[in-house]
Amino acid sequence: MREHGLGPGQFAGALLLWSLTGFVLEVPSGALADRVDRRRLLLVSGVLYVGTFAVWLTSPNLPGFLAGFVLWGASTALESGTFEALLHDELTARGAAGGYGRVRSRSEAVAVTVMALAVAAAGPLYDAGGYALAGGVSVGMAVVHCGCVMLLPGAPQTTRVVDAEVDPSVGSYPATLRAGLSEAFGNVTVRRVLTAYAMVIVVVGVDEFVPNLLRDNGNGTKTIAYLLAVMVAAQAVGTAAADRLAHAPGRWPVPTVSTAGVAAVGLGALAGGVALPVGVVVGYGFATAAMTALDIRLQDAIVGPSRATVTSVGGLANEVGSLASFGAFGWAAAAYGWRPGAALVCLVVLAPLAVVVARARPAPRAKALP
Repeated sequence: MREHGLGPGQFAGALLLWSLTGFVLEVPSGALADRVDRRRLLLVSGVLYVGTFAVWLTSPNLPGFLAGFVLWGASTALESGTFEALLHDELTARGAAGGYGRVRSRSEAVAVTVMALAVAAAGPLYDAGGYALAGGVSVGMAVVHCGCVMLLPGAPQTTRVVDAEVDPSVGSYPATLRAGLSEAFGNVTVRRVLTAYAMVIVVVGVDEFVPNLLRDNGNGTKTIAYLLAVMVAAQAVGTAAADRLAHAPGRWPVPTVSTAGVAAVGLGALAGGVALPVGVVVGYGFATAAMTALDIRLQDAIVGPSRATVTSVGGLANEVGSLASFGAFGWAAAAYGWRPGAALVCLVVLAPLAVVVARARPAPRAKALP
């Protein structure tokens, strides 16, 4: 985007539009996922994702970027909550609901490992054919993603309970929506996990600014592509360890990891040079580990029938955190420069992040319904 003339304000504005789209659609789409075939929603999400890259490829200007971010936001909203609920229900149908965290963390690690390979391939693709070739390959891979969605199993929708039997048949769409919102805001454990999740996302959102931080650090396009691949590889390591982190005894492991991630990014941005990519890689790995651990804790805490709806409230918390992140990093970058601005934001969120995440204690693992 920077190469096509977009400045820090326009860049942050495009990301804000992306998050705003997800913000509006997140919870309604989650309630829909509790009512209809979740695989169909995931397929629609994939088609919108294809459209995202197609628009960016054919219209590399401000209106085109904005349109692509709207499509991407809608795609993310349809996928968020839907996939997690589908995975949980499939494991429940197989009698393995307690393994959700392990499967989720490992599958996420595989996904981001593939992402790291894709980011690393961006350098050679750019050398061979510029942004046109890289964009064309992105469209092709998004189409392959749609094909993979069609192969997913379709387990029946289920629910889990801790203290009381809950009827998984909620009734109408409004009733489904109300049940999910009621649990999201009425269940203390769920509410605290959602708040912590939003706080961690404020830091994870720095990934959208990393290319600009690295460019401001004197790194070229090809070098940035390789450094981003390393950063995604660190994310894979973090997510692979997320299940153990989520269920670690005591209240401090997740707060310690998340605040260490913030400190690493902030200090790296402040120091510059080699410390910047090192700090971003280490910090992003820690932050994504904490983010995935909180996602696992959320699934453990849900006891009602509207699992996708509650999970989509988690997606809404994601969007709130992203909006705060994009606004804060964008404002700070415009006011003080890319690296000093990023360091300032990390310093400001460090203490409140530690407090909020420390309150999000693990919930007992819920049991599958017979």
